[in-house]
Amino acid sequence: MENSDAQVSISAIEELPGPLVVVLNEDGCIEQINSSLSTLLEYQPHELMGENWFALCLPPEGRAADEAMFRQMLTGRASSATSRVSRIQSRSGRQYNFAWHIEPIFNKDQRTDTILTSQYTTGQRSMDHETLLQSLAQKQAVLDNAVEAIINIDTNGLITDVNKATEKIFGYASEELLGENIRRLMPKSDRSRHDGYIKRFLETGEKRIIGTVREVTGLTKTGSEVLCELRVTEINVNGKLSFTGVIRDITNIRAAEVKLRNETAELMLTRERLAHMDRLHIATEMSTGLAHELNQPLSAIAMYTQASKQQLESDAPDTQLLLDTLSRIDAQTQRAGNIIRGLHGLINKHTTERRPVDINVLITSTVELAKTGHNMRQIDIACSLSSARPTISVVYSQIQQVLLNLINNARDALIDSKTVDKRIVIGSSADAIKLTVTVSDNGDGVSSHRARKIFEPFYSTKDPHQGMGMGLAISRSLIGLHGGVLELNPQYTSGAEFFFTLPINPPTGD
Repeated sequence: MENSDAQVSISAIEELPGPLVVVLNEDGCIEQINSSLSTLLEYQPHELMGENWFALCLPPEGRAADEAMFRQMLTGRASSATSRVSRIQSRSGRQYNFAWHIEPIFNKDQRTDTILTSQYTTGQRSMDHETLLQSLAQKQAVLDNAVEAIINIDTNGLITDVNKATEKIFGYASEELLGENIRRLMPKSDRSRHDGYIKRFLETGEKRIIGTVREVTGLTKTGSEVLCELRVTEINVNGKLSFTGVIRDITNIRAAEVKLRNETAELMLTRERLAHMDRLHIATEMSTGLAHELNQPLSAIAMYTQASKQQLESDAPDTQLLLDTLSRIDAQTQRAGNIIRGLHGLINKHTTERRPVDINVLITSTVELAKTGHNMRQIDIACSLSSARPTISVVYSQIQQVLLNLINNARDALIDSKTVDKRIVIGSSADAIKLTVTVSDNGDGVSSHRARKIFEPFYSTKDPHQGMGMGLAISRSLIGLHGGVLELNPQYTSGAEFFFTLPINPPTGD
């Protein structure tokens, strides 16, 4: 080496007990090496002069990455000085990890030489040599075994170090990335913004991207995009800044989340289809009773209309009688309309929007609809409703469907029972946080064997032509979607009692 200033500098460093120093020419051959390093490598200094540093003194597994960094520095694509943990190998094959400081220097012919120095930092000088080497090796092993990609860059955005996970996530070998700008791992749309982040940080100290976790898009060697979580840490050693990015590939996680959302939406749709089928089944089951109930007001309307016509055609029509008859027609029309509206609300497929309702009104209207069902005339239906009437937010038709299922199940149990005075009671009660609705009958009750299976899909004691065995399973699902529970009361001994709960809406205030 011909630069006298550099020689003096190297001579001064060589006299220190701790540093390891080597100067390489642009071909990677050794031009100067101090005795500490040559002793560690188990050579005499003259045996190493002119030899290729990478071929002779580095193990094969790390050689390519170190040589790539060296070449990047020679071409000016790496920063003017950098640091790197690197492994060297002695003549006997012993390997050591060292933290190297790498810096280019220029001789009088403007050829570039490179000086590599490794020195224990203050506080580590007294540390046992083998202990230090072991500590460095352990740190490198942690980096290489991390699931996240760990990338170090300098203030110019040039990559100075990467771990094994970086190679796996982005598809590049480490030597392909060392000395390259971090922009290589970004889509084109993000590259200019990244340069702005570094520039703003260096000029203003604004740490908007430091220490925060954010989602970014990375670009692999094949050109495909990968979704990542990124956390950037600033490192300042003796005034020299660098940045470390920890990158986690979340592509599969986000894909799984999308799949789960789609599956949940499909499950909700399937559940609603089943519920709709159950409502249609209830309506079909009630068809005979509904036809009878509708026939009564329609027949009455026809009769009252005929009477009104006769009054109008008479010589002296009785105005008061005519008004009374028209009022009866109106009442019977309202009755028929209520039956039709109740049936329409039950089977309507597009009623999944929740709205505030008075539970007692819902129960009363549902009981009136249930009374139109087949065989209900043999059974007395009564209500025992709470005077407290808190507002609940529900899908009206779904809660009505649950209540009709419970009433119809109680009816079927009573029809098969030898009980004389057959009776169903629907009750409501409320506390501070929930509303409870009960449906009880005075039939034969539910056996312990049936109680264990009664909410299972397709379990039914009815004739297969009378039901799907899904009523209670669907009902429990619908109540669960509303944040409540549907259960059989095991303490009830006078027949059977089912109950469901619904959360009470918190008061909104004035």
